[in-house]
Amino acid sequence: MGPLKVRTQQLGVVVVVGLVAALLSFTAVLASPAGAETNACGVVGFDVPDAQVGVFDFTDACVAHDQCYGVGGSWSDRYRCDQVFLSDMKDSCGAMWRGWSKWRQRLRCDGVAYTYYAGVRLGGWAYFNYR
Repeated sequence: MGPLKVRTQQLGVVVVVGLVAALLSFTAVLASPAGAETNACGVVGFDVPDAQVGVFDFTDACVAHDQCYGVGGSWSDRYRCDQVFLSDMKDSCGAMWRGWSKWRQRLRCDGVAYTYYAGVRLGGWAYFNYR
């Protein structure tokens, strides 16, 4: 099996795991009250990895996102929190994987970022502090 096929399979596994996490997050929020305690990437009772060595590190982005959700506000405020979250994750990918020679790693990291973003857009409503 060639290196490109292995990398493609690894990216596929990361995306599938992320999508499963997003769906599980969505179902978990149906049973959780608004304002439930969060813990960086994930929520109490359902942990999502903050980082994977050699792929991504979204710890700071997740903590900032939790803080933004804690401040709360309107639907548009939640949208802004999620947009900043995506931007922070992509900035983290850019910092980890600089230069043209790292484009494959950057692509994989960005893919995880978009998957996490999809998860908060689908299930984050139950954890946002609406005022």
